[in-house]
Amino acid sequence: MLKSIRSVSRFVALCALVAVPLSCGEPDEVMLEVDERGVWQMTMQDVAGETGLQNLDGSRLDGKYLLMFTRTSENLESQNVQGEVIAATCIDNDGITSSPDESSPCNQGFRCDCYDYSYGGSIMNWRWVSSTIDRPEPDTGDTDGGDPDESAVSVGAFGEAAQTFQFANLPLGLFGCLNESCKYTFQGGFAESKFNATMCQDACQAPEE
Repeated sequence: MLKSIRSVSRFVALCALVAVPLSCGEPDEVMLEVDERGVWQMTMQDVAGETGLQNLDGSRLDGKYLLMFTRTSENLESQNVQGEVIAATCIDNDGITSSPDESSPCNQGFRCDCYDYSYGGSIMNWRWVSSTIDRPEPDTGDTDGGDPDESAVSVGAFGEAAQTFQFANLPLGLFGCLNESCKYTFQGGFAESKFNATMCQDACQAPEE
């Protein structure tokens, strides 16, 4: 305990002495762009990085395109966390709706895509684990880079809406992503009950040995 107090004291003293600003928060603070935990809902999309982010019809979008992040471990010294992210995609009478602005009621349930992730700074590394339907694939063969199995997703603040962040370079095929330039905005802070209707948590649970 005494050693820990001395360590913090030296850290605070150093921050007080230097003229050039340093990252002088708590010594063990996880310096992440955003606290990713919880349920996020898509609000804007640009599946090919060509048109710019487009607002989506909120009345038809509600509860249809969701992410849920759950941390399984965190290393405060290396400022890195790990966990599972589940993507829930609406399925209507025509099948998986990869263009959210054209969505209709999810009367056929949800597609569940399960990924492991590690996160440090503004980059999340996603790795595909399983899907309730075949692994996500792009709508067309006209792609430019990207990988359906692994992706370095960049996360950054977006606009003035509370808890709204841009997610760029999602795994190829997820939510209609066509290439490494795809971008989406998601708003966080939703209750877990919003995600429960997808039944994707059960679908992504590891089978018991």
